[in-house]
Amino acid sequence: MKSLLRRQKAVKFALWKIPTSRVLNKHYNTNLPGNVVGKDGNIIGRHQGYMHYTIGKRRGFEVFGAHEPHFVIKINAEKNEIVVGTKDDLAQKGG
Repeated sequence: MKSLLRRQKAVKFALWKIPTSRVLNKHYNTNLPGNVVGKDGNIIGRHQGYMHYTIGKRRGFEVFGAHEPHFVIKINAEKNEIVVGTKDDLAQKGG
């Protein structure tokens, strides 16, 4: 029984090491560049495909002329857009 539990934990741990985008890329084209949009709806940058991002992520996309960190606060798959905002915007979305 202990051996089975250890094996289950090892399998779960091994799955976490594989990026989700790599698994998805076997079935879909995840590299579809799109727009990064501010919470006001204006285009402020570019990304490499919405499937690469999760809510709260702050790296891997370009925000033109940014001087402060931006965080993904919403993903619009239909439009292939990610919406970004400040850390405060992210906290408001979560709560």
